[in-house]
Amino acid sequence: MEGLKKGFQIEFGSFSTNHLVDYHMTHVEPLFNLAPKKRLLNFESDFSQNSNSSFSKNYSLNRTSFPRGEIGFSNGVNTNFLSVQNHAEYISNLSGGYNVNYTHNATHGLFTDLYEARCNINKVTTEPSRVVQERWRSFFARSHPKELCLEICQSQGAAHVRNALLGMSKNERQRIIILAVAPAVIIPKNLARDVYNIFSSADDIYLFDRKGWKANKQEATFLPPYSGARIKRAIFKHLYWDHNFQSLTYKDTIQRIITNYINHPYEG
Repeated sequence: MEGLKKGFQIEFGSFSTNHLVDYHMTHVEPLFNLAPKKRLLNFESDFSQNSNSSFSKNYSLNRTSFPRGEIGFSNGVNTNFLSVQNHAEYISNLSGGYNVNYTHNATHGLFTDLYEARCNINKVTTEPSRVVQERWRSFFARSHPKELCLEICQSQGAAHVRNALLGMSKNERQRIIILAVAPAVIIPKNLARDVYNIFSSADDIYLFDRKGWKANKQEATFLPPYSGARIKRAIFKHLYWDHNFQSLTYKDTIQRIITNYINHPYEG
């Protein structure tokens, strides 16, 4: 966890171009040009304290646990607690009523969330990634060494999950299966045991990470939008209508991957 903290702090100083650092303080890539600012972008306290909102935390539905394994969830921008709880209940219902442990990526208002997401896409790690890591490591500590967990994430939540994976050991990552729904970043398959990146062809969220899209587009699966989304897309073609986690576009694929996971919760 210390590596995560050190790796996140990045100074927006008097330079015309700022650079990202990874968890081990090694150079990654330029971020973007910013007006000179003499400050540090710290952990989520920087977002939370300025917006007087809550911190990200882990929660559980406290339903019947899986005999083996665990499903987790991480949400995207501008999602309040009741909404993320509703998403967790939706996943639970698709699994047959089993428990879901989830991270509420706390919202600080749409524009602050979008700024944070832009940083996350560029591998700047904020507090929700650390909270996700805590949830995974809690599962590892109380489960059989060969048990796998399924992490479902959506939109900005995929950037948090990708950044959290970068701070885990290879052995830990091999116990995690990722299902990224309408993700803000494509999560490379080499970062986890299995990775599924699914998009609606009526959603342009992938354009927010053009560099990642160019490098990893072969790892994306596009689904035809359900009829309601297709009609809206035809009328408002520049808006991202089919981005909702519970869109019917994604339902069958989410359920199929959950069912496959329930049937194969072990390595091997």
